[in-house]
Amino acid sequence: MDDEFFITGKKEIKPSKVSISSSVATFLIDKDAEYIYYSKAGGFLPPEQCADSILTNPIHYGAGLFEGMRFYYSPYGTVLVEPWENIGRMMHSATFFNPILAVEIKKIFDNEKDVEEVRLEPIFPRLYYRRCARAYEENRNPVIELEVIKKVDGKRVVEKRPIELKIQAMHGETIREYNMAELDAIIKVLAFTSRLVSIDYFPGTLEMVPSGYIRPFAWVSGEKGLKVPTILKTKEGFDIKPLYLAVATLPWGVYLNEDDYNRGLDVLVAPYQRIRKDMPSDAKIAGNYVNSAININLGAMFGYGEILALNSSKKVIEGSAENIFVIYTGGKDIIVATPPTGSGCLPGTTRDRLIRVIENMGGKIIYQPFSLNDLYPADAILLSGTGAQFIHIRSISTLNAAKKIAEMMHLQSENRKRPLSVKRSDFVEDRKLINNGEKHPVIDAIRSNYIEMLVTNPNLLAPVYDIDFSALANVLDLDKTDFMTKEDLTDESAGYFKEKINGVYQPNELAERTKKAARIIKKAIERANQKTNKENKINLKAR
Repeated sequence: MDDEFFITGKKEIKPSKVSISSSVATFLIDKDAEYIYYSKAGGFLPPEQCADSILTNPIHYGAGLFEGMRFYYSPYGTVLVEPWENIGRMMHSATFFNPILAVEIKKIFDNEKDVEEVRLEPIFPRLYYRRCARAYEENRNPVIELEVIKKVDGKRVVEKRPIELKIQAMHGETIREYNMAELDAIIKVLAFTSRLVSIDYFPGTLEMVPSGYIRPFAWVSGEKGLKVPTILKTKEGFDIKPLYLAVATLPWGVYLNEDDYNRGLDVLVAPYQRIRKDMPSDAKIAGNYVNSAININLGAMFGYGEILALNSSKKVIEGSAENIFVIYTGGKDIIVATPPTGSGCLPGTTRDRLIRVIENMGGKIIYQPFSLNDLYPADAILLSGTGAQFIHIRSISTLNAAKKIAEMMHLQSENRKRPLSVKRSDFVEDRKLINNGEKHPVIDAIRSNYIEMLVTNPNLLAPVYDIDFSALANVLDLDKTDFMTKEDLTDESAGYFKEKINGVYQPNELAERTKKAARIIKKAIERANQKTNKENKINLKAR
């Protein structure tokens, strides 16, 4: 049936455990998630068929990268919010393992003897995300532009060298480059195959699909040996270990305790220092989150809903997986302080939108690190992230017991003489209430303005039925005519999946577009699976 890839009404979370076999561990997955995209297999597979060696790199060394995105119900159908920001950030994160920039700069100096200097102007998160938005709209990849400075005939010459970002990953037995349109197509297809898309629920606001969390991720394979380096020295120069790419949906509702969204979070000052800039803290790298995990583990053990991580200078950087905004409303203007990305916080995509919202409200953003003492007089403190959404802090506590136990968890230095100890008095918390423990009205005002900005600007939302079917064909190694009828091709070339109806989206037209997209997706996956099965049979006969 064509309707197996969409639903009527609202989606709810229905997790279940799927047993792979009697000898393999059981995994918790969304029981409606029929497929995960897995580049190693070159297509969409059932979750239980996606596997990798236990000797793959990130299990041992954390060499991977990921993104977090959510699907939402909206007046314009089931949508993604500015997916170009997340896809673009993932492409940037990948440069730490697919070092496109480093390779290009080395090549310039190796091959062009008249080059004196290569420069890169600072690219701030907002500027980079705007570049990603233009690239998405123009169906191309985001670009970083180098300035190559040469001395030619005694004169200084400056040349522009655009570096296109992309993700290089194993696709079957070969390495291929995934572009922005292909990653977008994969993500949108999974919205359908995980039955997250409704054809008749179009609320007047922006409403989170409870189980509509999506996780694109890539990791360094173990194909070239289990060594720490992901770039290996060779006689010819160097070799780069390949990445695998996967995209999956997860049965997540709200990320934090649901009661805390109204009541507010009680947070603990993290016992472990936040990772420094010598880790790629401005990229969403898997290994970075070890620091977050050990901090929030101790926080949760002592009954706190989140932690605040401080750097070596005792400045507050972020939560375990959220950016932080400190809000003062006492003067003429709303003043909001947030750490700059150079301090070690992640350039969050929700952070980027929140900054725009606050500026639209007439607020002033100050990018600076701040101490705990700067937080206590605040009218409100807001944590934000794709997982957490928006949640305010009710209280901040320090606890000596957490710090001392954290220290005990380590093997001690050989020159340490005294034993470590925890006293009963160390369990007495030093707790400070924010706004007397009450939720400040500015929190709801920011939330309302955030939703209004998105709902009244549909160009910031990407309906999941608007799929680049050429990109999908490339991902599946098919021709569009393999799964699209002449009518489908005519509709696509006429912009049917992109155009608005009389300037706005009408529910009946949204439903028709959704149904057509679902039918095309179903056919594409069927054809891809038929082709794979046929090739497998040929390979078996050849043996």
